[in-house]
Amino acid sequence: MPKKKLTIAKLKKKLQVHFNKYIRLRDCLAHSGNLYEGICISCDALLPFEKLQAGHFIPSTYLAVRFDEDNVHAQCVGCNMYKSGNLIEYRPRLIDKITQEKVDDIEFKRHDNVKFTRQDYEDLIELYKFKIKELQDGKTNF
Repeated sequence: MPKKKLTIAKLKKKLQVHFNKYIRLRDCLAHSGNLYEGICISCDALLPFEKLQAGHFIPSTYLAVRFDEDNVHAQCVGCNMYKSGNLIEYRPRLIDKITQEKVDDIEFKRHDNVKFTRQDYEDLIELYKFKIKELQDGKTNF
């Protein structure tokens, strides 16, 4: 019996899980050189990997930048959830991290009309599974 295909909504949710994990791992490694702790981009709180979230600078409702690695960085729950991203602190730190030009690009790109296909989601899921494995295996340097 052929494997039942996931709906687009379920593929999007699955991609979000892998993408968010990748962002948290990436930022932990970039900060401390290990997979176990990282800092919040907005408030500099040092937290274990499990307590970090993948916080979007431009909200994830904008599909054009939802899975843009420059738009998403490790954040504590307080800043991401309770302070709605703590954007007053997020933006200047993001500029320091990725440059003003890249922040401008994200802000402009959010208005692009983007539609992902089933294949796009499936390909991105596989890409982020691969990127996570590379980070966990120590094959990526920062």
